[in-house]
Amino acid sequence: MKILLLWRYYQEYLSYLYAKHPEMEKLGFDEHRQGIFSDHFGWPVEMMHHMNKKGICAELIVVNEKKLQKKWASENGFNEFTETRWEKQIVFEQIKRFKPDIIWIGALFDYCGEFVKSISSYCQKAIIWVGSPFIEKIDATGISVLLTENPNTLAAMHNQFEHVIVTKPGFSEDILHTIGAVKKKYDLSFIGGISPQHTRRVSLLASLIKNNIDIKIFADIRKNSRSKNDTCYTNDVAIIETVNEGPVFGLDMYRAMSASRVALNVHIDVAVNNAGNMRMFESTGTGACLLTEYARNINELFIPDEEILTYKNQDTLIDVIKKKIKNPDEVDAIAHAGQKRTLSQYTMSRMFSDIEPAFSL
Repeated sequence: MKILLLWRYYQEYLSYLYAKHPEMEKLGFDEHRQGIFSDHFGWPVEMMHHMNKKGICAELIVVNEKKLQKKWASENGFNEFTETRWEKQIVFEQIKRFKPDIIWIGALFDYCGEFVKSISSYCQKAIIWVGSPFIEKIDATGISVLLTENPNTLAAMHNQFEHVIVTKPGFSEDILHTIGAVKKKYDLSFIGGISPQHTRRVSLLASLIKNNIDIKIFADIRKNSRSKNDTCYTNDVAIIETVNEGPVFGLDMYRAMSASRVALNVHIDVAVNNAGNMRMFESTGTGACLLTEYARNINELFIPDEEILTYKNQDTLIDVIKKKIKNPDEVDAIAHAGQKRTLSQYTMSRMFSDIEPAFSL
């Protein structure tokens, strides 16, 4: 079986990576791609590696990485693309040559519809991953399976797919082998994005700062985060900016998490009392004690106060932090139990087992 994953990486991440490794741009396609993948950015590359270990011929295309994609085109004698449409034109040619049995689209909504129709002659099936519940509608023509981490995702459209599979992202233990032992440096940290879709997150972080809570913040403050017409929100972002260390991605992110005794998680607003974002499994997987919102399904994922810490609102968050920071042995015991749970249950192998039926349905 041949599976081709199409994914789009954050431009902020690619800029971050090349600032650290400028030599990568001079490499050939294979070495350049391997350089990106060896930074362990996101679970799709871990899934690609896992499927290859299972005997499936799997490839991942970072569709928006212009330098890398143009290298492929140059090395493979393909020059029939334009500067305005290079992305889809190169991807289309890669699909024609790879001839996958399955195209796995990763939340590329502009690839739905016409593009999926155009590749139908070169693959047997198209499936899609959509992890965010705020997307209300897509063109599902030609897409047989919806994969998601949130049962509310595209809820009104579920009958338009042959199958809907709900799973949770997996954490790869290979990451731990790569980063090695990391000394604890931060009692409390937050790593993640800041945008108008994260108003609760922004409010909570600003509150911690205003209450003199010692927290290390590695935030990716998105450009549109300053454009929201809300004075309180804008002021809170400004407060966060005063202490923000800047974003960390890939292996640097995992090292920062592993260096944290407690890792704070605040879901995106539209999660609406439904826990299960990737940060939960990254935090516990790297050995930090996860501190996350209490949600209606939290007990289905981890045992509060045994495997993770939870809070219900701004006041209880501050109380939990002040109480637990004084008891590092207790926090470390919870972190150990949470890591054990993730490494035994929230793995690439388990995620693949959930998703595998999509390949034969």
